[in-house]
Amino acid sequence: MRQFDGKTAFDDILEKNKFDKKDLGNLIYFLQSKNIIIEVDKEYDSKLITENCRLINFLEEYCFSTSEVLEVLETLSKKAVLVVGLEGVNSWVVDILARSGVKNFVLVDNDKVELSNLHRQGFFTSNDVGKFKIDCIDERLAHIDENIVCKKHYKLLDDGFFIILVMIFVAQLIAQIFQMWTKPHK
Repeated sequence: MRQFDGKTAFDDILEKNKFDKKDLGNLIYFLQSKNIIIEVDKEYDSKLITENCRLINFLEEYCFSTSEVLEVLETLSKKAVLVVGLEGVNSWVVDILARSGVKNFVLVDNDKVELSNLHRQGFFTSNDVGKFKIDCIDERLAHIDENIVCKKHYKLLDDGFFIILVMIFVAQLIAQIFQMWTKPHK
């Protein structure tokens, strides 16, 4: 198995192990179909490996090639996630999404960290008491990845908030449609 390292050529494995060419091909096909090995069709940048080794290893369990892993990482980095309320669970969700490659967040919460939150909201510490939860999370996300962008909304969740949210979404959708219509076709 060590020879399936993404660098050793098929013919070299064949020659070194005295495999039948068809049997080796069937073995490789089987290992790829079970996601035990993936096709190395694009090299990972060493910085990417250093910063995202766990995520890359996780994605390789579900992807069939290194280029597919890179596409997923690119897609995740371009997506934005709206998180409404930063209580216990959602604060950890933001953390996990950031460690999974999401780089754009819209955070909505107007609550401050209180001492009574600490026993059930492990994301915050006693140093955070009195600070807005959004600011604490934004600070932690910067430690995970300095390229993470947070749009912060210190808002109460009432009907007016959701009306504004829908209006913003519709405006962005119209802008995207307009860009598609005005883009020159090749």
